[in-house]
Amino acid sequence: MNAGELCTRTVVFALAGNSVYHAAELMRRFDVGDVVVVSEEEGIRRPIGMVTDRDITVQVVAHALDPRQLDVDEIMLQDIVTVEETMPVEDVARQMKVFGVRRMPVVDAQGSLEGILTFDDLVDFLSEEMLTLAALLQRQQERQKAVLTETSPEEEIPPP
Repeated sequence: MNAGELCTRTVVFALAGNSVYHAAELMRRFDVGDVVVVSEEEGIRRPIGMVTDRDITVQVVAHALDPRQLDVDEIMLQDIVTVEETMPVEDVARQMKVFGVRRMPVVDAQGSLEGILTFDDLVDFLSEEMLTLAALLQRQQERQKAVLTETSPEEEIPPP
């Protein structure tokens, strides 16, 4: 499975230059904890940053700043890590660990925003895979038990 298959394709984003207030409104309206900040050129939305609800709390509210007077560009995390939609999810998990991030914008080969992949998405996927493996184990044990009850030895095996 790759990032493009697992990611959420509906991404809440703000344009560079939008106010922090606008980003907070988007988070509230769509019940998300982050927005991807994009620049839009020739119809291509390229991720250039990310703003989380924590960023707004720590950088704006805690300093009693007016979110209507600040642009998302002023508080966004600029060194975001993106992954191409063809990247295997195992590699995405490694990237998250290396960079210490829980959310990664997913881009196509041209760098256009295609989705977002979160730590929670990976946990859900891996949980389903573990349930499948657990069901396999149970099924194998049931089959083995059925085979043992269906067969009976023709003669007793003498002790050694």
